[in-house]
Amino acid sequence: MITCSYDENGVPAYLRVHNIVHNVLKTTLTCDKEFTNRVQCLSVAIKIFLSLLRRDKALLFASWDVCVELHTIATHCKVLHQILTTNIAVTEVVMKGLTPLITPADVVSWLYSTAELCCRLSNPTDACIFSTTALKYVKDISSTQESKLLKAQVFDVHGDVMSSQCEYELSLSYYEQARTIRTAIYDEQHENVAASHRKLGNVYCYLGQYSQAKEHNEKALIIRKKVYSKQHAAVAASYNNLRTIYVYTVTLDSTVKLKNTTRKH
Repeated sequence: MITCSYDENGVPAYLRVHNIVHNVLKTTLTCDKEFTNRVQCLSVAIKIFLSLLRRDKALLFASWDVCVELHTIATHCKVLHQILTTNIAVTEVVMKGLTPLITPADVVSWLYSTAELCCRLSNPTDACIFSTTALKYVKDISSTQESKLLKAQVFDVHGDVMSSQCEYELSLSYYEQARTIRTAIYDEQHENVAASHRKLGNVYCYLGQYSQAKEHNEKALIIRKKVYSKQHAAVAASYNNLRTIYVYTVTLDSTVKLKNTTRKH
């Protein structure tokens, strides 16, 4: 989607061809072709973009080139999403696992991964579109352990979207569902469970419910100290979260005492 060439001095020059890809996708997938061909095109496109998302998402902020590439991928994924959700016949074939090229779990993974990317690109509107569809389709995947963990990821990313839109009560419910799944699979002593407690703690902090925020962050800290060494960055992050809660609590107590003193006078 982005081709790089170099001049005689070794200076890179970038040719952006994503508009060509975008138009080809729309033409190929919406033209009056044989139904089976449309299903195959959609399935292959989703798998390709899912592999690109998995490959590059960890490098999002490590390189400007990767950032541009992922932003472009998100644009193409939005076209695929529109086709998937408006062509009911194609959707039913794909989500019922009737094509050998892709599984319902692949589709949900692609939707979840794109929603996560949109969140990181500060695009909550598109993130909500993908995470909402992922929630709808996650019911169609199997009940294996891997599928349950995928459901937890879907709940997590939709919780992130709700939190970014200040819908904190809604985000709590999705984070809690993710935590329940992970606890059932991993028990309590796992980093993914700690991550769920961290998300819950952060939302409770936003809501001003500091006792619950402290409880969840303390649980995250306990797990991380057992999983990692005491010098690990994740442990430091948990300490920092608890410090933030302590500052808010002290500030709140001071404000209440000041108000009470003012009223007496």
